[in-house]
Amino acid sequence: MLMEAPSQEAQATALSSNVLDRFNELREEVIETLSAAHKLAQTVGPLAEQVEPHIAAAHRQVRESRLNLVIVGSEGVGKSTLINAIAGTELSPQEQMYPGTVAPVFLDWSSDTEHVFTVLQRGESEPVRCRDADEFRSYLLQKDNQDNHKQVVWGRVTVDHPILAKGLRLVDMPGVEGLSPVIAIEAQRFIQSFAHAVVGVVRDRGYGALARILKNFNGEDLQLQGLLLNWSLDAWVGREDDEMAAFIAEQKQLAAQLLQPEDGPGLVSAEDIHVLHLPSLRAVQEGGKPQVDTPVHVAEADAFMSTMWSYVQANGVDSVILDAAGAADRAISALMSVMTTRQKVLTSLIEDGAPAGHAFMATFDRARQEAGEHWGKVYRENVTDSIADQTWGPLKTSIDRLRDRLLDSIHDIRGRLSAMTSKLNEKDAETLRQHLERLAAELMRQVEDRQIELLDDVLQYFSGHANQSLDIVYKRLPILRDTLENEMVITPESLLQVQLGKMGPNMTENLFKAGTVGSASFLAGKVTAGGGVALLAPVLSLNPIGALIIGASIGGFLAGGIIEAVIFSPGRSVRDALDRVQEQIQKIDTSERSPMRDSWADVVRTIATNVDEVLRTRFDGICRLIEDPGANQAVLVADKNSVDEAIAEAGELARRLDGIGIMAGGYLE
Repeated sequence: MLMEAPSQEAQATALSSNVLDRFNELREEVIETLSAAHKLAQTVGPLAEQVEPHIAAAHRQVRESRLNLVIVGSEGVGKSTLINAIAGTELSPQEQMYPGTVAPVFLDWSSDTEHVFTVLQRGESEPVRCRDADEFRSYLLQKDNQDNHKQVVWGRVTVDHPILAKGLRLVDMPGVEGLSPVIAIEAQRFIQSFAHAVVGVVRDRGYGALARILKNFNGEDLQLQGLLLNWSLDAWVGREDDEMAAFIAEQKQLAAQLLQPEDGPGLVSAEDIHVLHLPSLRAVQEGGKPQVDTPVHVAEADAFMSTMWSYVQANGVDSVILDAAGAADRAISALMSVMTTRQKVLTSLIEDGAPAGHAFMATFDRARQEAGEHWGKVYRENVTDSIADQTWGPLKTSIDRLRDRLLDSIHDIRGRLSAMTSKLNEKDAETLRQHLERLAAELMRQVEDRQIELLDDVLQYFSGHANQSLDIVYKRLPILRDTLENEMVITPESLLQVQLGKMGPNMTENLFKAGTVGSASFLAGKVTAGGGVALLAPVLSLNPIGALIIGASIGGFLAGGIIEAVIFSPGRSVRDALDRVQEQIQKIDTSERSPMRDSWADVVRTIATNVDEVLRTRFDGICRLIEDPGANQAVLVADKNSVDEAIAEAGELARRLDGIGIMAGGYLE
């Protein structure tokens, strides 16, 4: 019976290696292309400053791109055991007597040969590095951090492990049930936006718990790419293979039926359901002796691993590589834009001589003065204060509505308590707590969404006027319009690139897990380190670009003031706890002189300042188009020849990126 195991294991290992090797190969080709683009950027001398942020941003995005394999299930079903089985070593914290983590755990690659454990707490801008695995467990495990009183948002384990080095990120999702709804919502946002394969784990017959987890807070169903039924050892002992095969088939059909919503497709197809003894799977992957080593179990393990890696391949490789190639292509397009403009200007100087260079600079100086006057009418204190006033009103309304809804809910709970004739038991108290906490989380998400909408409006207002200023220059110097215009425009992406040099390594790394950057609303939903505004805000809160997401200053305040107070502490009556919650909610101050109002005004001013900085950077870039208008013809011709060659090489790089995209798609076929 043991003879078949190595062969089946080798097949699963070969499949995982094939997927990850190919992904890593394609990713390295994109990085190599970007490195070549960086060398070409030196051709344009000081103008390289205009394109290097694009190249650096794309390089970080590609380097940080990952295939996300997410494991979901309730507490104690074996999620961490499965992750450790896939890795072939213990990466995710486990505690046999006290199962359950309080927040997502991300298992990622680093160059360190030793495990590095970090934890991000709500309201903090930088993660805490733990001394060792024991301290990490004290943050993540339920037994040491009941009700997540340490406010952990996510935990991260990094190590130089082969399977992680090739681009896989393993994500151990918390049990969701019993968690703070704030963390649960963020976890589900991550799954919906960034998971390339979602595998559910059920222990014995715990289908109901999984079904509730898969139903997110918006009432939409979360689909699984695979479901592992982790049956205890008793189910395997004493059964012949044919009897076990029949039992497995029966359990698969039952699971598919129980996870079939009344009004929609099943949450997982029957062929993607597998029955295993997880400790035995882990033992095989780690090279040990499994407790269950029957041919039926070996076949199930092989089928499960094949299913899992097939979905990672189908849903992840092409999309991640195409996104990476797209980011690289945009960087090369920025390079081409600057070089083409430089080429046109040099051609003009060669044809018309040095006087043309002096005339160009004189025209630009006049255009810049006129553009500056236009921008100066907008970038002034009274205008930014007026914009802050206009946008604060709608946000204040949303926050006040949140406060009133919560106070009404507390009033209703008090009424229900008064109507009770018997003492409230622990289960009923927990139900009330979860109801109030879930309502607070949902209302805060609505406030977050309103913040993002208003921030988009502010950004569009200031960037629109900045682009009008640039347009004045384009009209004066038509030679710029066809080449630089797309790159000179003020966008959230350009704002981010201006800020890159001001960010620490950890903040930059976390930011570029967001992938391609777009508007403020797009940023809000594009965070792979845990998902959503609540995670992105702490990462950016110490940087001016954090103005795009104000979750740290307002959403974080609400989360800290309400959710923490909602917890019904042991030794306190429910009524005492409600008093504490009500007191916290009543402290929410949205008056004109409140810190929250001042924070919003600061954010509006910061957005205006960021746009101003980008605008000035663009103007400086145009100035550098002519380094020396009086240079002799030989110098200008040599310069133009080098630029011509660089443009041709950049075109080859762009074609190479197209080929990488074709290879990614062809690999899937």
